[in-house]
Amino acid sequence: MTAPNVRRPASQSFPRQRMLHLFALCAFAFTEPLLGALSRQTVYLHDEQFGAVEFGAVLFMLAIVIPAAWLLVDVITRRIAGRNAGRGRNTVLFLLSFLVALSLLRPTAQWNFLAEHYFAWMFSLAVALPGAWFFTRAYDRYDGLRSWLTVSAIGIVAFPVSFVWQMQNIQRQHSKDESRCHAETPAPVVMVVFDEFSGTTLMDEHHQVDAVRHPNLARLANSSTWYRQATSVHARTEFAVPAILSGRLPSIGSSPVLADHPGNLLDIIHRSGEFDMSVFEPITRLCPEDLRHDVLRIQQHPVRQAADLLSTLARVYPHLIFPTDIPIEFPEVPKPWFGMSKTLPVDSRPLTSGLFHYIYSRKRDVQLDHFLDCIHQTKRPPFAFLHVVLPHYPWTYYPSGQSYTDSNNVAWKPDGGLGELGEDWPNDEALVRRCEHRYLMQVAATDRFVGRLLDKLQETDLFDRCLLIVMADHGVSFLPTRSRRLPDGDNVTDLMSVPLFIKRPGQKVARIDDSNVETIDVFPTVAEELGITLPEPIDGLPVSNPIRRARKTFYFENGMTVLEPHLPNLDASVQRRLEAFQDVSLDRPPRAAISQPEWIGRPLTAFTVEEPPSSSTPAITLSREAYEPVMTALKEKRMTRLLSGELAAHVVTESPAEVLLAVGGVVYDVSRTFSSASTHTAFSFVIPESAGATEPTPIELFLVKPTSISSPTLIRLHHWMIGPNK
Repeated sequence: MTAPNVRRPASQSFPRQRMLHLFALCAFAFTEPLLGALSRQTVYLHDEQFGAVEFGAVLFMLAIVIPAAWLLVDVITRRIAGRNAGRGRNTVLFLLSFLVALSLLRPTAQWNFLAEHYFAWMFSLAVALPGAWFFTRAYDRYDGLRSWLTVSAIGIVAFPVSFVWQMQNIQRQHSKDESRCHAETPAPVVMVVFDEFSGTTLMDEHHQVDAVRHPNLARLANSSTWYRQATSVHARTEFAVPAILSGRLPSIGSSPVLADHPGNLLDIIHRSGEFDMSVFEPITRLCPEDLRHDVLRIQQHPVRQAADLLSTLARVYPHLIFPTDIPIEFPEVPKPWFGMSKTLPVDSRPLTSGLFHYIYSRKRDVQLDHFLDCIHQTKRPPFAFLHVVLPHYPWTYYPSGQSYTDSNNVAWKPDGGLGELGEDWPNDEALVRRCEHRYLMQVAATDRFVGRLLDKLQETDLFDRCLLIVMADHGVSFLPTRSRRLPDGDNVTDLMSVPLFIKRPGQKVARIDDSNVETIDVFPTVAEELGITLPEPIDGLPVSNPIRRARKTFYFENGMTVLEPHLPNLDASVQRRLEAFQDVSLDRPPRAAISQPEWIGRPLTAFTVEEPPSSSTPAITLSREAYEPVMTALKEKRMTRLLSGELAAHVVTESPAEVLLAVGGVVYDVSRTFSSASTHTAFSFVIPESAGATEPTPIELFLVKPTSISSPTLIRLHHWMIGPNK
């Protein structure tokens, strides 16, 4: 008797084909996102100096070990499913297709609507889960889907081959240029590049430097040439700084390393051998590394380095595929991944020449002090270059230059920041103004440093003789519903405009120049002043050249914009800021950011104060940036001055809620709560610098009872005492 012709599922009929399909899914789920991310971390690759052993281990793990492990799990689950009428035989296919779907959906985290309401992770799961289910159901039923997977298996080989090719390009060895770049007219050079600093911030209603708010920058303007229409050429530091130092417009695929920018300003000054160089650069790697003396390099065995690389990739992976707002706390990505080298620093403060790679925004006050120590008379003309992450976020400084919290403990994005990088502002005018207030406090601290720099140059008799350049790499914007860093028709002026002051040796007369100057013009200007002949043509022009470009160019992610030579909407940009902040002391946020401005200055005795409802849960939870320094500070009888956290559910009856900060028994600030990735009841306050300066002062947080605005009732949330810091 002939057995009936029963069609068996594809998962049983084609074991070799299924194995190929599993390997293909692993290539798209793991190999492509991880190798793509690794190839983009050029500074990490530059610092770690991985070789064939490390990369071979990664490729072996991604191409062989991980797929083999999933294949083994698939064999086990199918055997178990065989005892259960076949149910669950495609579990591995479901999981892998789910990971692939999450990876493909990852860009949706940048959609403003989803980000603003913290729905990105729910949207991703809502699409990825049924998508993976339909995929696994269709796998057994449709030959076309299996054929498509068979063809896509080319990724098993294509992704590693593409990665190896990129690594060969990134790590290509340029023959070291031993030619000397002679300077015909060497002179002391002091160059300061600030970060995320809009030139419009400096202007008063007459488009002059606001001498009241920025007295030291106004002092600099009175002895230099201020290029009022100066603009950046890129929204990102890793492109903007190389453009400044190379004089070339950004190019797709270039990396902020010397191999991609040979002959940049730092390179030719070093090759000239005619200057004593002090270079402070936390972000890029454009300066020859043989100038660096401030680290003890860690020599690790390649196997150990391979293990570290694999561990780093394992920590990076969930951040690559899951939206940032998902309420799961993944392992922290190691700092070296972001260019924060794990080399062991020596005590570099006694060193006054060489290359110094401070870590990003850490100890920025120390970076500034160290840079000033490097400015002194030397046998050869000094060349002092400082790129510092100021007034860039994280905002942690009072106008005095004192910090109100440690930048290590500040959240990676500003309050309420949306999108993949937290750079999109919510539709919350008061919250955005609060962030701008903290930025302006940091601008004031930056201005104070400029004054210290001018004093040091005069004390060392270098001011008259030096070429002094003070500038920024790109701007920043504070418009609700707009991006902090990416341009549109409303914010492009704030983003492109940068401060640019150039004082030539012997310059006595101050000038304002409104010609079309871009940051790529700085390098040829320095070369012209020092009498250095550039070996190759560049895009920039010396600022002395009367022939200027007819347009401004600004690059950003996947695009560029071209504008007229004069900044558009400059009046509107300046006027918006002046209306919010001109008549406001930076001691507290502007009136528009305070939900009950008429309460400011009232004593607490004017309010009814109640205790919170009885609960085993604290009324507030301090966020990491507040909690850790608070706990440390209380042990030392001092306190962080940034209070941020969230309200407990049992004390909040409506959202947004209002939180009141009292200092010394008097209302100092009142703010509505805002949404973050984990809560809709987040709050943040900066305690005034004067609080506790001379004697212990009570700091109190209250919840404003929603139904009591006419006759205010406050619910006590927390109480601290703050006193003079040790």
